[in-house]
Amino acid sequence: MNQDQSDQMYAHDTHRSPPICTGIDLVRLVETYVKQYMSQYDASHDYEHIERVMALAWHIWSAEMKARPESNCEWLLVHLAS
Repeated sequence: MNQDQSDQMYAHDTHRSPPICTGIDLVRLVETYVKQYMSQYDASHDYEHIERVMALAWHIWSAEMKARPESNCEWLLVHLAS
């Protein structure tokens, strides 16, 4: 679904709540959307670029969790932000 389709879907009902998802469901939905959306870009910012960013985010997050185990930074948040 592209952004225009998404906008049209919700245009008629501005009070509609988004579906409630578990973390893994949300990740799958976001990844599916991002893959489709980023397919229009060249290799400098296509989905493979996003995968490299996510891998780097995982590396940084893992190092931070080892250095500061008391931190409550959730991987889900980092993953979706990357």
